[in-house]
Amino acid sequence: MALLEVKNLSIEFGGLKAVQDVNFEVDNDEIVGLIGPNGAGKTTVFNLLTSVYQPTGGDIQLRGKSILGNPSWRTSDIGMVRTFQNIRLFRSLSVLDNVRIGFHNQGNYSLTAALLRLPSYWREEARYRERAQELLEIFQLADVAQVQARHLPYGQQRRLEICRALAASPLLLLLDEPAAGMNPTETHELMDMIRFVRDRFELAIMLIEHDMNLVMGICERLIVLDHGEVIARGLPEEIRSNPRVIEAYLGTPFDDESEAADDE
Repeated sequence: MALLEVKNLSIEFGGLKAVQDVNFEVDNDEIVGLIGPNGAGKTTVFNLLTSVYQPTGGDIQLRGKSILGNPSWRTSDIGMVRTFQNIRLFRSLSVLDNVRIGFHNQGNYSLTAALLRLPSYWREEARYRERAQELLEIFQLADVAQVQARHLPYGQQRRLEICRALAASPLLLLLDEPAAGMNPTETHELMDMIRFVRDRFELAIMLIEHDMNLVMGICERLIVLDHGEVIARGLPEEIRSNPRVIEAYLGTPFDDESEAADDE
């Protein structure tokens, strides 16, 4: 059984078909890229997967169970967590507190215990703090644990967002353009980190990315969207030379014979 199975996924906005009959699977422990030109529907697919939008057709199954109708928090609770193209941190909170918030779906104390600050509440909070510190150590952010997130350099903010997502113990981590705004050195470090996260935390990763060097260098399989439809899928080396993919990115292929005729 695939970890994630998407069947005939579709959504319309005012009669416009933004995503139409999309089908794909993601297996345990694999890194999959979702690529395509601007406006292809990639982020819309992520919004559907994480219940930001509800589809007008099709089904999404995680571990064989449909997640349709779930609110976003429930989808996160059962194992699908995402980051965003535009970094979304609690900017006025410390780095440590940003990661502690990621454990919200694992609370074992009641609302009463939280309101009255009972011992069970403090025990759980101490456990979250300890686990958050461990994650910060892994991501080399422990030395800035008490710094407000707004004061971190861009690359560290990206690491913090991924660190916070991992606090929710996902089965599948969705990364929306993680290399956006990064220089080549930061992108190379990101590639290493994505591999490390997959291996260390034993999860699957699906990413949207426009940096083809990153995509081809890290993804084990690619799914290509254009105008809301899947036009190709396969290994990176297969996608690189696929005529439909080349046409989607570059436009109608150059026709030597017709061009020569026009010149005459």
